[in-house]
Order: sequence, then C-alpha cells, then structure tokens
Amino acid sequence: MKRGDLNVPANCEWLPRVAEIAAVLEKVPVPVIDRATVEELFSVRRRRAIELMRHWGGFRAGGTFLVERDHLLSLLRAVMGGDDYVRSCRKQERISAVVEKSRQECMAARVRIPTSPECHNLVIDSLPGVHLWPGMLTIEFAESVELLKKLYDLARAIGADFERFQRMTVKSADR
Repeated sequence: MKRGDLNVPANCEWLPRVAEIAAVLEKVPVPVIDRATVEELFSVRRRRAIELMRHWGGFRAGGTFLVERDHLLSLLRAVMGGDDYVRSCRKQERISAVVEKSRQECMAARVRIPTSPECHNLVIDSLPGVHLWPGMLTIEFAESVELLKKLYDLARAIGADFERFQRMTVKSADR
C-alpha cells in the first residue's frame, strides 16, 4: 500500500459520503485532522480511524494521532474520480429508489377504502357525486379516501354492467 492510496474496502459505509466528507474538510480551518474528527466524519470507531489515518500517512504528535488535512482532501478527491466511488453511488441510488418505492407501497397499503354491502349492486348512473358523459367523467369528493371509495364504486358498477358503461361513454356521433 502506498501513502497516497486511500484503502477503500468494498463494503465501506462512508464511500458514498466522500463528497460530503470532503466538503466538510474544506471548511475546517486547521492544517491537521485528529482521530476524533476522523471518527465523526467517516462514522468509524477509534481503531478503524487510527488504521485509516496511519495508512493515509498520519503521524503521532504527543498522545494524539493526526493526518494532514490537505493530503486527506487530495486522497478523497482522487476517490471521487474512481470507479469504486461511482459504483458505490449508483448502488446507493438503487437502494434509495427501492426504499422509497417500498415506503410508498406501505403507505398505500395502509389506506382503507370503506365499502358497504350494496357496492356489489351499484348502477353507474346512480352513483352519488359521480357523473359520466361521453368523453367526460367528474367526481365530487371532499377528501382523498372519499375519492378512492367513489372510484372503487365506479369500477364495481362498470364491472356489473359493462355494456351500459360503453353506451354512456360513446359520443353521439359514434352511436
């Protein structure tokens, strides 16, 4: 291993945050960074912070382990230009997308649409607040759950009498 090698393991948790870490380091007005700062910035424990700092050319000053800020910044910038960083960012984006999709699906699954026994015997043109004309559908509602109920009722009514639905949606010139 060379002094300039950042030593980035494949399962490194801080790799996707390299740009964020570098941005923080750029604002630090001191020439050296201590172990506690490395622990905090990289979210690593004491032993790993010391290992990383030693590998990055860190040195002891009394009882404190230090690494040159500018040197560490140059190493981080080199990492941002590397394939591992790009792969890690893409992986993080894919994971975030899956998490967001799962969150949305969980929210949707929690929505309860109130139904009643008569929803199986609904007639399209007698649904309250639902108006269907050729080329146009309007639904009156006060809140999102009420809209979902009316859409559900409309779907059930269409399923019960699809021919009526087709007749109601065809424009008069097409009849």
